[in-house]
Amino acid sequence: MDNHGQRSLDLHRDIRGNWFLDGHLREDLAECQQVMLSASPFTHTPLLQQGALAVGDSERVSVAHVDLLSLRVEARQQRYQCLHRQASHAVYLCEAEGHAPCELTLDDGDLLVQAIGQFVRVSQNILRQADCA
Repeated sequence: MDNHGQRSLDLHRDIRGNWFLDGHLREDLAECQQVMLSASPFTHTPLLQQGALAVGDSERVSVAHVDLLSLRVEARQQRYQCLHRQASHAVYLCEAEGHAPCELTLDDGDLLVQAIGQFVRVSQNILRQADCA
């Protein structure tokens, strides 16, 4: 990361499921199943591909959330609910601790097409921040 000077972090999980941040055990992350990156909408993809939720179903997951501006890592609960599914796309409601609920539209490969109020995928190769008007 290069924001006001270079900084980095080393977050990893060992074979026993223990999380380590910069070499130090993080017991508060013990229940976390995935890593979520604050600035990437694609961070939802692994969770939604694994879940394959049917319409109306929901799943609550614990994640190790990495705030990419501060490099702070914290355990967080997220809930995904499948609202709508067609052959070409699926719509989920994402509720993350400390954030307003967000509607996510994913293509048939479970890659983000739109996160209402956050991101819009303009083409296969272009993702832009949504207008916040």
